[in-house]
Amino acid sequence: MPRLARALSVLNRRRDHGEIGLELSLEELHMVQLCRVGESLQVVGHVSVGYDSDLSTLLANPDAFIGVVKQGLKQGNFAGRKAVIAMPSSLTQVMPVSYQTSDRLNDDAAIAELMHERLGEGVAEFVIDYMPVQTLYEGKQKLALVAICREETVVNLLELLRKAGLHVSALEIGPIALRRLITTLQPKGTLQNTLVVNCGRDKSYLTLLSDNRLLADDEVDFGEEQVLQKISSTLDMHRDIVLDLVHKIGLNPNHKSVEPGTVQNAEALSQIVKPLFARLAQEIERGLVFAQSESRGSRPNQVYLLGSIARWHGAAELLSDLVQAPVATAPSPLALFASSSTKGLEPAPELAVATGLALRKFMQHG
Repeated sequence: MPRLARALSVLNRRRDHGEIGLELSLEELHMVQLCRVGESLQVVGHVSVGYDSDLSTLLANPDAFIGVVKQGLKQGNFAGRKAVIAMPSSLTQVMPVSYQTSDRLNDDAAIAELMHERLGEGVAEFVIDYMPVQTLYEGKQKLALVAICREETVVNLLELLRKAGLHVSALEIGPIALRRLITTLQPKGTLQNTLVVNCGRDKSYLTLLSDNRLLADDEVDFGEEQVLQKISSTLDMHRDIVLDLVHKIGLNPNHKSVEPGTVQNAEALSQIVKPLFARLAQEIERGLVFAQSESRGSRPNQVYLLGSIARWHGAAELLSDLVQAPVATAPSPLALFASSSTKGLEPAPELAVATGLALRKFMQHG
């Protein structure tokens, strides 16, 4: 065997590759793959591919969908084709469910019985999974997050991914992937309540953790388009011009990127959007109150901002002024696994869910 081939063979044996983490957000396909090199994890490949339409339209056009996935696989230079995917939030309903176990009913049976009561005979048409939420209450009353999706939808998505060349080894939901990532972000032994605000184009999702236990995942009526339209109508400016303006000067007049002549503009933008951010802050406060009740008020709170609005300078600071808890833009997930392929890259908070999926193989409790 030639020396170069032997060296590559040894290198590949030393690298323990994980599956490709794949998220279909409302606007983009995100993929991340990690590998273990010695005692550390490194990024093998990562990519984001935008859609020409929204996700529902893309899924209705198999050729276009397959083309987007193949484009991502080619650009990302991934090793292998095994993947863990997050079911799109637009196709999956996640709900908190209170249920009772007994000598006759274990967790699986109790959840199955409860969902049969809610869905009737139509329950057979759904794929149902759940994650128990440990509470501090005594007795056999329990809480779980239950995810449901129509079986036909799941089968169709898996078939499209197969035709794109992927072998799907597991299906998950976004909140589980975020919990895995946040567990990696926090120092070992840290006990706190964490609320992750993942802002999308039209909706945002609030994922609530307490000591890395998943407590809730809620959809709220707050998105980038809503905020842009508010600014656009107030200033009588086109939406695209508003977006450029926001990215240029942000919402924080004290931010280092704000030019001296635009300080007043940043302050004006902040005042325009503050009522919308205040409504989001109310939802955040409601979640944190619930988390405090679960931890008996003994845990500090932390809020992380993800998604499109996380890229707006000053968004986290504005929320911090409205919420009784520190708010920060989530660290770039790629920076956690620095390697020569990730150094110097712009922060990519939109890759959070895909990175959490990619971590699945390497986390002790999955």
